[in-house]
Amino acid sequence: MSDKRKCLINTKNVKILKDVDTGIKKKDIAVKYSIAPNSLSTISEHRNSILQQDDTTNKEKRYRTYQEQLIKEEATKFSEKLGHWIRSKHWMAG
Repeated sequence: MSDKRKCLINTKNVKILKDVDTGIKKKDIAVKYSIAPNSLSTISEHRNSILQQDDTTNKEKRYRTYQEQLIKEEATKFSEKLGHWIRSKHWMAG
């Protein structure tokens, strides 16, 4: 298991809940989906809201993350150009 947090897609949560319903041991389910046992407990606790939820919320979250990545890349490019401009001392001429 990794130390990073994971955003589980709702369809994966539904599969996890189906495995819980079939009687598979929770420890085995946690290993199968590479999640912590306490995450499995949280998914089980929120069963009703997970089953009522649709996948649009997760898609929006991924899209927002992609937009943030693009903004960071553009900001990095801009700061590099700005840094070159300041170091060239053109900003002091005038």
